[in-house]
Amino acid sequence: MTNLLSVKDLAVSYGASQVVNGIDLEVNRGEVVALMGRNGVGKSTTVGALAGIVPTAGGTVELDGADITDWTATKRSRAGMALVAQGRRLFGELTVEENLIVGKSLAKHRRLGPHGWTLDETYERFPVLHDRRKGHAGLLSGGEQQMVAIARAMVTYPELVLLDEPSEGLAPLIVEQVGEIVREIRANGGTVLIVEQNLGLGMGVADRVYLMSKGEIVASGQTEDVQDNTELMHEYLGVG
Repeated sequence: MTNLLSVKDLAVSYGASQVVNGIDLEVNRGEVVALMGRNGVGKSTTVGALAGIVPTAGGTVELDGADITDWTATKRSRAGMALVAQGRRLFGELTVEENLIVGKSLAKHRRLGPHGWTLDETYERFPVLHDRRKGHAGLLSGGEQQMVAIARAMVTYPELVLLDEPSEGLAPLIVEQVGEIVREIRANGGTVLIVEQNLGLGMGVADRVYLMSKGEIVASGQTEDVQDNTELMHEYLGVG
């Protein structure tokens, strides 16, 4: 596998408080990597910094060999980084289809990645979105909104998908569907970094796992190796 995302010594501060303390992580093409840990340890802040929506206090971020540390969120999106934000963050007053068209517009000035969905393919995967494509996105259920958020990322034909707490507030059946989507993205050669507290989802889709605590990466490895380490699972994920 070739490296797609490389993060070195990344730091994020809010005022005098350092929330992310010089972390390193890598994501290779064609794999799913999970960033996991208890609530409030800096996972979503890390993803926000990678996406360019949270200012960094140090370190570097490279995407496909290019140093994007100082790039805006829009420029990162146009380079192929697609964020599915925590809480979905849809344009509630726009229709479902208008939200998807906004996503497509981010990619129109760049070479598209090989892995993504057309609008027709999106509606084939999510027939309910086809039925509701002319309705306001803000009126959808939480699960339906998550479908739109993921689809809005995938219609950009992204190089890298950042999924921030995609299971939050969703029924178990929808969480299972999210997992199936992530596995499909990987099966088709796509690349995903997922931040998740739901162990079943995060561990169930990831090839590799990074564990985070108090703003630092405290362990990493192949998913099965992390799962088999009962001490790590207990101390940093509260299992057992």
